[in-house]
Amino acid sequence: AEYMGKSVFKKFDVDNSSTLSSAELRTAFRAIGIVVSNSLFHSLAIRYASKDGNIQFDDFVLLLVRLITTFEIAKDNKDKRTNKITTDFDDFLIKTMYM
Repeated sequence: AEYMGKSVFKKFDVDNSSTLSSAELRTAFRAIGIVVSNSLFHSLAIRYASKDGNIQFDDFVLLLVRLITTFEIAKDNKDKRTNKITTDFDDFLIKTMYM
């Protein structure tokens, strides 16, 4: 994920600030196929951005790893009929705590 993160980060850091603004982050997400709701996006931006509102490279990689891992866990536990996630609570905690 770090290698992919580095190339994505560099490509979408359009102002060459060595950080991603929330607009750059949204563009990067779309380019790599990550689709999230506005509320989740804003939560992620707040969680991973520094005080100036921009995301540093290391935080971007951490965000990608956690988000992709969480997507995979959800996908593995999604009921195709209902589109709902079903999993054992302990199993969920075990899988997500090691991200």
